[in-house]
Amino acid sequence: GDSWWGEAYLEAVASHTVPEVDALFRTLKGPEHRAQMGTSLGGQMAFMSVWRRPDLFGAAACLSPAFQTALLADVARSGPDARRLKGASIYLDNGGDVGDTTVPLAEMADFVSAAALATGLDSRMERLNPGYFWLDTWLQPGLNLMRGLLSFHGVEFKYHREPGARHNERAWGERIDRPLLHLYGKPEMPSRHLKWL
Repeated sequence: GDSWWGEAYLEAVASHTVPEVDALFRTLKGPEHRAQMGTSLGGQMAFMSVWRRPDLFGAAACLSPAFQTALLADVARSGPDARRLKGASIYLDNGGDVGDTTVPLAEMADFVSAAALATGLDSRMERLNPGYFWLDTWLQPGLNLMRGLLSFHGVEFKYHREPGARHNERAWGERIDRPLLHLYGKPEMPSRHLKWL
């Protein structure tokens, strides 16, 4: 996140990963051709890449972002500096409790997927992540504040809320088409909701 290791990560991506990828592959260079996507604290890092390094990144997709206080305060007091986000493509989304739709304590799909992994499709059980049923709801105030700050500063963004979605890879995978279409799709391309085991 917005700690020293978050800054170190962003610096490593900017000074090592980006140049190496550009050297190894035929990439389109420039921030208008480069995006980061992340989930949870990785969602905050995706946002920070556009916020702190607009010279390299022109787009960010933040799924269930865990926006921390220091970053929110930085965006709040940025004033004219928020102009660095104008023209950036920003996508925000999350799940959680919405009205009468709540995140179930457990979902069979998470355990069916884990059973498939355990029976030979993939033996690495560390991929089991039933997710936190409470976390997207708990992160909502920070996300609401970021949305309000971006609106206040006149920064455009796309926001999607997935009622009842939990904080895990399966839930993010079920809606991965939305951020990808936002970042790379054509406006006339319809988004469809994917359902996986």
